[in-house]
Amino acid sequence: MSILEKLAQLVRDGDLVEYRPTTAPIASVVPRRILLKKDICPSVVPVGEHPDPRVSLDAVDALQAVLNQFIHRVDAMLLGLDMKRLDPQSERVWEFRSYLRDPQLRLLGCFALENIFLGTAFRVRPDLEEKRGPLWTRAIKEAGRGFDHLVVDYPASSSGFRELVR
Repeated sequence: MSILEKLAQLVRDGDLVEYRPTTAPIASVVPRRILLKKDICPSVVPVGEHPDPRVSLDAVDALQAVLNQFIHRVDAMLLGLDMKRLDPQSERVWEFRSYLRDPQLRLLGCFALENIFLGTAFRVRPDLEEKRGPLWTRAIKEAGRGFDHLVVDYPASSSGFRELVR
């Protein structure tokens, strides 16, 4: 079974949920996808109020704007601000970052293939240290393990941003 077939099976089984952009595409684009681990969906795409009472729907909208930008207009993203590869790079974990509304939100995960991101962990930024520490390490490990658990036989891509996103 190819990794694309495995991802399709995980979506059919309900283990992954396809993120649907909340905005229409501006122009025809290269198809990019974000797949979310089912247990973080209520945090990224809440139905009604956010499960964490500290998180406003404005904060969720700010994160979704970054996700929409990845899908529709990656050329407008600011690498290092909207999206960043986390250390250690050997973990192959990336984060989407919201920063325009408080509290800031983080969607962590790995690239399964070029243009296909699997979001496997969610954090509210105030729950993490300012600099790298045990809470960051735990979040990065959780994201990597979440990916490995879902797609057991397929390692996350270790390529750089320009190779992963076209």
